[in-house]
Amino acid sequence: EDADGPDGAGLYISNVGSGFIDDDTLLHTILSSNQEVDAPEKRIRLLVISACNSAELAKKFHLGGLFGGRQLQGIDFVIGHGVPVAEKSALGFSEALFNNLGLGKSLQTSFGNANIFSEEKVTRGFQLFGDDAFKFYLTPSVEAAESVKRRILFGVSQDNTGAFQARDAELEKLREWAKDGGATSKNRMLVHGLGGMGKTTLGKMFAAWAAADGVKEAVLFLSLTDGSCMGVYSELAEALGAKRDSGFQEMKEEDLRALVHRLLASEEWKGRWMVVLDDLPDPQEERASWIAKDFPFGCGKTLVTSRSPGWAE
Repeated sequence: EDADGPDGAGLYISNVGSGFIDDDTLLHTILSSNQEVDAPEKRIRLLVISACNSAELAKKFHLGGLFGGRQLQGIDFVIGHGVPVAEKSALGFSEALFNNLGLGKSLQTSFGNANIFSEEKVTRGFQLFGDDAFKFYLTPSVEAAESVKRRILFGVSQDNTGAFQARDAELEKLREWAKDGGATSKNRMLVHGLGGMGKTTLGKMFAAWAAADGVKEAVLFLSLTDGSCMGVYSELAEALGAKRDSGFQEMKEEDLRALVHRLLASEEWKGRWMVVLDDLPDPQEERASWIAKDFPFGCGKTLVTSRSPGWAE
């Protein structure tokens, strides 16, 4: 299908058989058909080849050349696989790529974010051919555009996307949980263990992944080690839309907590956020009792990291 952006960007998606790789038949067909389109703005500008060892073919699609005695112009941007790629990785990459493009992000950003999902640790896993990919983008739907405007990343650094590669199994479980929107899906997940085992790093990496994926409109990472929330909740209240003239910056801690929790449970934000509550004390401790009692766990997705298994109850 064609999806027209401000620059007339066209998008081509096709599921083809092994002949795609075995010879240049489809290459010749697509390039010649593309060249014959009268309106340049309707031509294919992005091609994604989701097949193993397809990088060389992708390069051919991008460069074009002499085929069947005819000089054919290449496609502006082509993505291929440089090595054999597991089906799960390929699907994760493609889903993330198109999700990001659908949100109006540039191809360069979308490609970078999609690599987070590929689980391929080699740089040749996915290759993008084409210059100035940051200038290529699609026009998002009205709904997606509104989602982008509202998007909040709080305490999240996308530099953490590849920070901790030794716990892929745990991260994959968290990804599946994050994407599970079924009626039986749990809103809270716990990662617990002794200090120094990497709980915080895993939480940061998960938050960075969630931010890159756009799985929720608001992705939050809150460190509440000592149970105090004054500084972080004051900033979070403003990020969630609390007006400065409401006086929230001068509120007592108990009132500020109540305000933030109301915002998270409000019609505007309910079901649209994901938070990592990092390094929580035992829920039986007085300093953490307000979290266990008052935090609106049922209104979004919450990952808790703690030394205490008590948060599973």
